[in-house]
Amino acid sequence: MRKSLVVLIGLIVASGLLLGPRPSEAVVNTCSVNGIYNLNGYGQNNTRIGGTVTFTQPGTCTLAGTFTSSITFKSDGGAESTLAVSGTYLVGSDTTTTITATSGAVATIGGLCSQRDSNDLCNALHIAGDIPGVTTVTMTMTKAALTGAAGPTGPAGAAGAAGATGATGATGAAGATGATGATGATGATGATGAAGATGATGANVASVLTGGCLSPSNATNTFSAPGLTGNPCSTTIGPAQTPTPGSTQNGVSGLRGKVDVGPPASTSWAFSVFKNKGTSVLLTCTISNPNTSCVDNANTATFGAGDTLTVQIAPAATPTGVGTATWSLKYISQ
Repeated sequence: MRKSLVVLIGLIVASGLLLGPRPSEAVVNTCSVNGIYNLNGYGQNNTRIGGTVTFTQPGTCTLAGTFTSSITFKSDGGAESTLAVSGTYLVGSDTTTTITATSGAVATIGGLCSQRDSNDLCNALHIAGDIPGVTTVTMTMTKAALTGAAGPTGPAGAAGAAGATGATGATGAAGATGATGATGATGATGATGAAGATGATGANVASVLTGGCLSPSNATNTFSAPGLTGNPCSTTIGPAQTPTPGSTQNGVSGLRGKVDVGPPASTSWAFSVFKNKGTSVLLTCTISNPNTSCVDNANTATFGAGDTLTVQIAPAATPTGVGTATWSLKYISQ
């Protein structure tokens, strides 16, 4: 396979001359090879070579230009392969073309251009020679776009006969515009309809009450009311009472408590809901080591309109002090 690839590279890099320049032609420079050239040739072992090479002339014609290529090759009994080779090229005053491959192959070879047009552009490159240690190749690169002189314009064909024009149908007569009718009298206002039935009572709204306080005591009970999250915990129940609207039956539930530091082993924080400064615990949950939160999903309570609600935060066995204690519960109003 490597030998076949090198044969393919020889298409670009082989040296040799098939057709030389005519003395009457203009001096050739690098700009005389430019554009896309179709490539055809053969190598050893009946290797068929084809593809295209694109030459890009330099800004100054005495300097080297660049080229890219997409080459296909196929040996007898083998699959067709494609190789990309690129590099630089230079055309001397004697039409000798030197091609230096730097990508896809590393080699420097030479050939000659011929079939130059009136603008001194090469329409064909002929390359034949040896790839040292590999094989001999012969190939021709032909300018992809060769434009010959335009031929004379042929005579115009005879015009075909015009078809017969069909008869135009008769236009119907326009009807007369009718007179505008008189505006009718305004009708009497209808009787007011009967009042609609009263709609169904809307569902009770469930709210989430939240509260909390700062620095609850780890030695004695403290108290919190809804909405007082940013205030220090109260040491008495009085300031922490909040009047509430009446709830539905068992409409107060889901007490949740949280501290920012979990209590050590054998200590805890208990959150409890009281009504009207009472002593009966209505909802309660306890935070024990290593947790920092608790929830009461078992108990419910009912509050009447004006009843006060207070949450007690009670330490047990002197837990580690905390910065914040917060709580929430579900409250369904009547």
